[in-house]
Amino acid sequence: MVFPVIVIVSFLFESLILFILAKILGGKGDFSTHTYLISLLTAPLVVLSLVGLIPIMGWVLYIPIALYSLHPLTIALRESHGFSVARAVLTWLIPFIVLILIRILFITPI
Repeated sequence: MVFPVIVIVSFLFESLILFILAKILGGKGDFSTHTYLISLLTAPLVVLSLVGLIPIMGWVLYIPIALYSLHPLTIALRESHGFSVARAVLTWLIPFIVLILIRILFITPI
């Protein structure tokens, strides 16, 4: 019973991080609109994540779908904050790069 709570809390946390970064980049949207638009594209991804459980073939299907999900995320950020496409992409690309750097610097053994 704890899993649904963890999913909701992690979604709101991720949405908050993107919202703060969007505000830093000059976004004009509010948190409720921002979170609502992102939730519209996240809900199908939760269902599609079950596809990733299928051995080998699941990841072959999941990776292109996950990459495609960046397109609606960009549109949601652009519309909710009045951004250009470049700023919308930067909004999700910066946290992605930071997570990769953290993994390389702190998690991957040297």
